[in-house]
Amino acid sequence: MYKQAMTAGALFAALAVIFGAFGAHSLKALVSPDQLMVFDTGVRYQFYHSFALLITGIAFSAFPSKILKLAITFFIIGILLFSGSLYAMVLLSI
Repeated sequence: MYKQAMTAGALFAALAVIFGAFGAHSLKALVSPDQLMVFDTGVRYQFYHSFALLITGIAFSAFPSKILKLAITFFIIGILLFSGSLYAMVLLSI
């Protein structure tokens, strides 16, 4: 589970950088400032949860437990549902 958490955390962090750059450069011309703020919120929370996922993965490598495994799963689900819904809300309005 350690490797999966670290891989997912790194992947989600990289995607947050890509989405942030997309929002700052390309999306700015296509959506309203309010929608851009919503997109930015999705990027920001994806970053926060990516780092939390990496930290939880490191903690799991030192102290493997069922609760940390559950936390890793919930971080992944949370990123997909929360940030994903904000991205979809903005991108589907174009």
